[in-house]
Amino acid sequence: MSLTHFIKQPDIEGKLRRLHSGLMGLQKDGERSRKDSPTAPIVLRGKSYRIIRRMNTGEGQACYKAAKITTTGGQRIPIKVEASSKNASLVGTAFDYLLRFELQRRAPHAISQPWIAEKAAKDPGGHIALGKYWADLNILKNGNWKIFSEGDAPLGSQPVDMQGHIWIERDEVTRRVGVVLKNAKAAVDTYSQQKSPTLTERATLAAHAIRLAKLDLVCRGPGLLPDFEEAASEDVQDLVDLLAITPFNDLLHNEVVFLNPTFGQTARPIGGADADLIIGDMLIDIKTTKNDTIQVQHLNQILGYFFLARKERTINPTFPVINRFGLYYSRYGYLYSFDASAWTEHPEFLETEQWFFTQIEQLDADRQAFRADPAAFRARLRSGQIPVFGAPAKKDGRASHQTEQSKGQTYLLDHCPLCQSLAKANGIVSWVNHNKHECRCQHETITFSARTRNDVPDWLRPYWDKREGLTYQATTSEGLPYRACKACKNVIL
Repeated sequence: MSLTHFIKQPDIEGKLRRLHSGLMGLQKDGERSRKDSPTAPIVLRGKSYRIIRRMNTGEGQACYKAAKITTTGGQRIPIKVEASSKNASLVGTAFDYLLRFELQRRAPHAISQPWIAEKAAKDPGGHIALGKYWADLNILKNGNWKIFSEGDAPLGSQPVDMQGHIWIERDEVTRRVGVVLKNAKAAVDTYSQQKSPTLTERATLAAHAIRLAKLDLVCRGPGLLPDFEEAASEDVQDLVDLLAITPFNDLLHNEVVFLNPTFGQTARPIGGADADLIIGDMLIDIKTTKNDTIQVQHLNQILGYFFLARKERTINPTFPVINRFGLYYSRYGYLYSFDASAWTEHPEFLETEQWFFTQIEQLDADRQAFRADPAAFRARLRSGQIPVFGAPAKKDGRASHQTEQSKGQTYLLDHCPLCQSLAKANGIVSWVNHNKHECRCQHETITFSARTRNDVPDWLRPYWDKREGLTYQATTSEGLPYRACKACKNVIL
């Protein structure tokens, strides 16, 4: 697990988003999209707003209005570099590398962490299965290939097996990965010494960034790509164009420049976390996307970094103080920023921060319990006394089926009383069974964390009352209360 996966857990995501009300929880009256469900205007601090309500879309997905990045005058910012590549995710990772290399050249005092791609040299096989056949590495360009370990004797001289897989010895792949890394390091060192790099030199460095991004996939994604030694010309051009519109004056500082900063032992229980940049007192996340919206998951990611940074500084006083945050939209050449006070002044900030680390501690305890006694851990899962995030991933980095299953069971047992009753009756708790008793009507309802109407602010009580009109209080056979739809009689989470 990593911070990215940690904050995607339903309870974590729901808890963190409550702190974003000052950033995107309210929308000015008159701004609507076809997915909005607007309420009556509400006046706060002399301005008129509409609440954008959660809507049951039939798939259990909550719809929210995402704010657009705009100038101080409210004007939409036009995109400057359209995507010329079909490898959007790969180009995004590659631009992270390329931008850090350029900042390193412009700011020799920058502090850089080891590349994620360097981990690929330790296990270039990644998630690719092992086998017994061999092949010349040049055949890898055909795309359908696997790796075998040293000691597995090739069976004959045929490089392709019955399923059409091409096999290659792991040691040879390891050597080639090492060459890619060595060449990239040499290119970065040379580039850092250039006062005015030429367009050709930037394109060369961009090609190395593409190759490093492919090696990243060994640790972050499906494994090593067959063409990991190559860089498509359209991808390279895309990176060069993105670098050309970068506002470097906003991304440099005379003293504090951290490239790919990590958070030490604070992030160890969740498998580590690495941000993109810390410039001065601003933590910046890079978004290489044509989407110009400020999305909840973007804010959750930065908020997670902020919590880790605050705690890490109490352990390591040399860690930078974070007072501001930025989302750099590289295709727009625009840095959206805001002060930490947007979160720290929220009345629930400190409580949420404490709860956040409590969940991390529970995750670490669950992982240790699983390693110490897997059988007892699974017995807790079957009995309903399950951990928050389920079993940890396997050593090779692949999440086991048990892990994903237990995550879903955890969420359902925490949120659905009918699933709780099913578990006590030794039934199978799963999304398939849950869907049989969950409401699928097209109601517009709001999910309240409050238990009673008195716990809801006065201006939200009309929406509480409307939800009460669409539902009724029901109980399970075990006496557990829940809200049920008046139309279909099924549970509403």
